[in-house]
Amino acid sequence: MSWPNFFKKDLKSPSILTLVLIIGLTRLCDTIFMPALPQISMDFGVTANVVQLSITVYLTAVCLTFLIWGYIADQFGRRNAFLASSLITIIGAVFCFSAWSYEIFFIGRFIQGIGSSAASVLVQTLARDVYEGEKRAQVYATMGMLVPLVPALGPFLGGVIDEVFHWRMIFFFSVSTLSLFTGYFFLRVKETQNKKSKPAEIKLHSVIKLLSKDREFIGFFLLMGCAMSVTTVNAAETSFIFIKLFGFSPGQFGVLGAGIALMSAVGGFFSKRMLKQGVKSLSIIMWAIRGWVSVSIFYLLISIIGLTSPSMGHFGLVCNTILICLMGLMGGVIGPNAIFGISHKHPQQAATVSAVFTLGYFMVANLASILISLVHDGTTHALPIVHCCIVALAIIAYRFFLGSDKSGAAGEN
Repeated sequence: MSWPNFFKKDLKSPSILTLVLIIGLTRLCDTIFMPALPQISMDFGVTANVVQLSITVYLTAVCLTFLIWGYIADQFGRRNAFLASSLITIIGAVFCFSAWSYEIFFIGRFIQGIGSSAASVLVQTLARDVYEGEKRAQVYATMGMLVPLVPALGPFLGGVIDEVFHWRMIFFFSVSTLSLFTGYFFLRVKETQNKKSKPAEIKLHSVIKLLSKDREFIGFFLLMGCAMSVTTVNAAETSFIFIKLFGFSPGQFGVLGAGIALMSAVGGFFSKRMLKQGVKSLSIIMWAIRGWVSVSIFYLLISIIGLTSPSMGHFGLVCNTILICLMGLMGGVIGPNAIFGISHKHPQQAATVSAVFTLGYFMVANLASILISLVHDGTTHALPIVHCCIVALAIIAYRFFLGSDKSGAAGEN
């Protein structure tokens, strides 16, 4: 038996671990270079505000291409969409590795964003293809617990690579890991789309028009956007807080950053436990929003009176770390429940619905990344200010779009 026939015969549906790695490795590429942001700004001779915009450039590319990947996944299959997106992501990382100016670096990040945007769409769609009902809810909760573990390694690995080698080697590492996983996916994972349910033609404007009238859908994408916004602004700002203000080395920040990122996994764990105990998704979301309100207001108040500044020494360091972790934990609770809330909608256009949903919450996160780059002033005040803005949006999303719902997918666990 030839090798090609052997692998073709053994193609299987993606496991939960495969789903975790699809999005986890993409987010690893997002977070792994965060400890190097101060060094990148120095090497290219630009300010911190400018280099932080590389995150905005990335998210802009992601937002612009979600709908395209949703269409490709529905029309040409999930497998082909993943392989094409991975190749584009790898090309973008090569641009970043070889960049000789911040303009080329931004181009590389934009290309990475084009490829990476498929991951969130495909993971939601693959889970819908393979799992159903209550099992699907458990899978989303499990993924919410496991997915953050991979990108949580990003700050640690990036800090070590930057300190021992150079920040460019971070992107070489990204190219290597993603190439290996793409090879595995090509050789071992089969197409999951049901050809009988495949729509003859996707009318994107009709799907968008339908979803724009769905209050539940709008509420869930806003909440997911808030959860991702917290992760985004934490990643963008914490490297400057702990490296520039508190004097951490990139390696030291990498360890701390990994711990902060892991709090999303802890949030996913709590969410899964509550779902198993029969707690409704909307009740879990409401609990997490209340936690967000308390933490964000407290963080802002102690920042205003100076308790989080470097002049407070270890006390300021501990305050920043604990409160940032708590914000990430609540986001980890909200995220899986928001995704499950839309998972039952329009199964024949599963990838397109997932693309519209993902576009919505990435646009929210993109706005948050722009806001943190504008508010950044070299102190510890910027992060709690943006946190409060995000929490205010979460309250609006729940109160006006979900709070009055007595039924729906969110409560059907």
